[in-house]
Amino acid sequence: MPPNKPRRATKPNVPVDIFKPPEGIKLTGIQVTFSQENDSCSPTSEFGQDLTLLVEDAGGGPYIVMSTERWAINEEDVDWLAAVSKELLKNTHDLCFMMKEEDG
Repeated sequence: MPPNKPRRATKPNVPVDIFKPPEGIKLTGIQVTFSQENDSCSPTSEFGQDLTLLVEDAGGGPYIVMSTERWAINEEDVDWLAAVSKELLKNTHDLCFMMKEEDG
């Protein structure tokens, strides 16, 4: 008897199109959270560090709200954080614009 093959996860049977949400629902933001271990100067060693980037758009264009208790970053990672921020802003703007175009 052959060994059992691992089961594959199945996709839900309900199609989801983020560009066509139900009436009354609009994309107004995107949130991502990054986590890392504490840096050596961190006042606590129990927990790691989290950085949340929340992109919101209240109608005047997307903007980023950064929240963290502590997030240590070195010179090389500054460019990465800027690039991630720009991509989030661009993608939120593009998604919101596409959805507004669909509304007419």
